Amino acid sequence: MQNQVNRYSQVELEEFRLLIQKKLDVANTQLVAMQSQINGIYDDEDDHGKDMIDDSNNSSQLEMLNTMVGRQRKHMRDLENALLRVHNKSYGICSVTGELIDKKRLMAVLTTTKSIAGKTLEATPLKKVAPAPKVSSTPQSFSRIIKKVNPNAPPPIAKVEEDFYDEDEDEDDDVDLEGDDNFIDPDSLSEDDLD
Repeated sequence: MQNQVNRYSQVELEEFRLLIQKKLDVANTQLVAMQSQINGIYDDEDDHGKDMIDDSNNSSQLEMLNTMVGRQRKHMRDLENALLRVHNKSYGICSVTGELIDKKRLMAVLTTTKSIAGKTLEATPLKKVAPAPKVSSTPQSFSRIIKKVNPNAPPPIAKVEEDFYDEDEDEDDDVDLEGDDNFIDPDSLSEDDLD
């Protein structure tokens, strides 16, 4: 059993082809008119010389007309592509869902390639799903090493920056370390103590 593809009938496709061709002819006429306006602006500049106000006005008109020409050419390409789809009998089939695009939608926008459902699907962002955590077949164990601190041990010796002490300080401000219980006088150490 063969799957039947939903598509518009040959009569309906011919109806669409005539509408598209008519739109393409109108678009071509409009394009020729815009290009003739652009040529007219260039001809006026050559005939009248350069005037700063006219030059500014002409450049903004040229910019607007060139934008319109670009849009018109894109619209004409879309219409030509629609004619190709009619010829290939794929016109009116949604490029996202594969379903037939509603005839009213096609009549409103002859160049559409997506149904409303397809456009909605395409606009809906996909949620990223986090990958499932890998499950290992072998049990894993974790251990933590706890280091006990000896309360009688001297505090760790910190590295002192050379710039920390100001050489100009008075000697009265020095700290008396000999009164500290953890103070070890380096002069009192013997060679056996250093090993």
